Amino acid sequence: MFSIIHLKAGPIFLIIVAKLIQSMLRSVNVRRSRILKGSQIECNRQEAAIFLHQRNYVERVSARFGMSSCKPATTPTELNHPLHKPEVLNNEVKQGLPHQEAIGSLLFCAMGSRPDISYSLSVLSKYASCPRRAHWGAIKTVMRYLRHTTDHGLLYKKIDDAKLVCNTNADWARDQESR
Repeated sequence: MFSIIHLKAGPIFLIIVAKLIQSMLRSVNVRRSRILKGSQIECNRQEAAIFLHQRNYVERVSARFGMSSCKPATTPTELNHPLHKPEVLNNEVKQGLPHQEAIGSLLFCAMGSRPDISYSLSVLSKYASCPRRAHWGAIKTVMRYLRHTTDHGLLYKKIDDAKLVCNTNADWARDQESR
């Protein structure tokens, strides 16, 4: 599954974009794949496509937090997560957990090529100053989801009759904390 952005441009445009990214960041050429500080760019000139992913970065972060051989998760957040409920917030604050480091590592991934975990991280960031055990469990769920979906990323591809389509789902009524 890819998040797809359609561009009405030819292969020359994609090459220019790749060279621009390469000049902005220090990169190492690895044949048809370029590694850019945790991100990888794969170019396919025949299909006029660029695929941006962070497979290696996700593996390093998983190893850093002891999640290399975890069970897979199919979604980054539980439906109707209980993180804001009084029974969770009344528990003692768990010191010594790398809560903020984990959120920072995951935010880099979300900004680079994985916008699908952005909502989960925005919820978890609310509790960065005083995390509970349930919040650490939710971070581990996001990491399990990333381990399960390491082949996901952003695909930029040429399409001749491109139309910009935007979808939103801003359901603020379900936000139990700020309603």
